[in-house]
Amino acid sequence: IPVLAFGVTVTTGPGRSWVTIGLVGKKPIYEGIMAPNSSQHEILLGPAEVSVGAGGTTVKVIAGRSSQTLTPPAAPFSYQITPKL
Repeated sequence: IPVLAFGVTVTTGPGRSWVTIGLVGKKPIYEGIMAPNSSQHEILLGPAEVSVGAGGTTVKVIAGRSSQTLTPPAAPFSYQITPKL
């Protein structure tokens, strides 16, 4: 992504999902089992990793005025998000 700081919102579907959100190589900022139809939003600064453990979970990355919603092709699945430094 073209900025150093960005937001990530993980939204679960009809089932619970295990989720971690954090910077690569660091302790996760958020780690836990999310309830069905809930969201968790974090602001990140630097290379990040987002992992989801159940189908129907989406990951939205927000950078400035742009955003993209990602739907994992399988569960569990991890995304590596690398900002332009």
